[in-house]
Amino acid sequence: MNVALYCRVSTDEQARTGESILDQRQALERWANDNGHTVAGIYLDEGYSAHKSYKKRPALNRLLTDLEQGGIDLIAFTKFDRLTRKAADYYELQEILDRARVPWKAILEDYETVTADGRFKVGIMLSVNQHEAERTSERIKFTFEQKRRRGEIISGNMPKGYKLQDGKPVKDPETAAGMAAFWESYLAGRGLGASISAANAAGLHLATSTGSFILRNANAYTGRIQGVECEAYILPEQAAQVLRSRKSKAPASGAVYLFQGILFCGQCGGRMGAHRNAWRHKDGSRGFQVYYNCGRRYRTQGSECANSVNVMEPDVERRLVLVLSDLIDREAARLETEIREQKRKARDDDSKKLRESLERKKRRAWEAYLDEIISKDEFRQTAIRLDAQLAALPVAPIIDEDAPRKMRGAMPDGWRALYFELDGAHKKQFWAGILERIEILPDRSMRVVLRGSGAESAFNTRIQQPDGYWVEIIKAKE
Repeated sequence: MNVALYCRVSTDEQARTGESILDQRQALERWANDNGHTVAGIYLDEGYSAHKSYKKRPALNRLLTDLEQGGIDLIAFTKFDRLTRKAADYYELQEILDRARVPWKAILEDYETVTADGRFKVGIMLSVNQHEAERTSERIKFTFEQKRRRGEIISGNMPKGYKLQDGKPVKDPETAAGMAAFWESYLAGRGLGASISAANAAGLHLATSTGSFILRNANAYTGRIQGVECEAYILPEQAAQVLRSRKSKAPASGAVYLFQGILFCGQCGGRMGAHRNAWRHKDGSRGFQVYYNCGRRYRTQGSECANSVNVMEPDVERRLVLVLSDLIDREAARLETEIREQKRKARDDDSKKLRESLERKKRRAWEAYLDEIISKDEFRQTAIRLDAQLAALPVAPIIDEDAPRKMRGAMPDGWRALYFELDGAHKKQFWAGILERIEILPDRSMRVVLRGSGAESAFNTRIQQPDGYWVEIIKAKE
């Protein structure tokens, strides 16, 4: 047979076991010569771990390409783990080899795909290895979980503003005041530069890059580090708003635009830019008009969008305030109706009992094969038939009975009065917390996407405004 010889070793593995590329190559060449095979090619991957994707190994990928040209009857390597240690990678590789009709053989182990028995044995081996890997993972997770329950930290790296004390995270007295000043300033809408200055004034010297890193890892300051509870600097909902707001840059002027980063053109999908114009009141006082338009429409060179709408920020704000409270009540009522219907269907569904019955039959067939009551072929045929019946059964929907309460709880009673008492920065945080995006259509209608509530189905309704324009409300899925 024309045999391709494949060798692989990672640098740390070579130092640990001494199983070098040269050792593998000599063993494979000796085996090929002893069995009268012709070496069609030698493929060497030195310094590549089998825990990483096979697609990153150049020699193995060159071997797979050469299979398409023909002239290779068998692939040989010393041990199975030279090919891969990942079950998912193996199944992908085996599919490629099956298409090329080229089997493989591990010369130092009793694993091969030349015969039907060999293929079956490899399948059993992979299942056992996968099971053992999952058990190992469960043991590690259990150990880590026990450490968390005891309030122990797994890693010693602490976020800025914390330190380890007796194995537990606590606020660092030397930096706590500065970190608190940083978060207080940023959550008040003063921007990254001003927040760094506030931290510096309180004794915590931060570089701009460090401040950005802290914001990107805002969840580390919500009172839970590596699963261990500790004293928080900010609330979880504040961290979520920070992470969303970091998607758009703050204006250089320091002005607060309520819908910057969540307002999009309803025609091309691009972000709408925020602008402001100075204007004079009749009484002689001055002020600013804030408006948004499509950046792809009003480009310096070459317009890419036909949506020429300039929408005023107070108009967007007024429309949202008018529709939001009524909308959430209707959505919560719709979710309650949907949950009742899902429960009714679940009571009438007989598929759960049938699934349990089929799984019992499959276990009994496996036990019969192990006890040599039925043959391997009989077990295969039974397993294929039962798996097909299981796959055809409908999947029961996941019912979140708490979804209506979550939806109503997003907007407390009297929220309109509370909203108009907020300053610009907190109004912006309010909208960023409940809206995924706002789209302005060429006819000045609006499409508003609410953040997901955890329900499975989408929600869509249209409400006409007193000014004649429509607001279409969509609930995003989580």
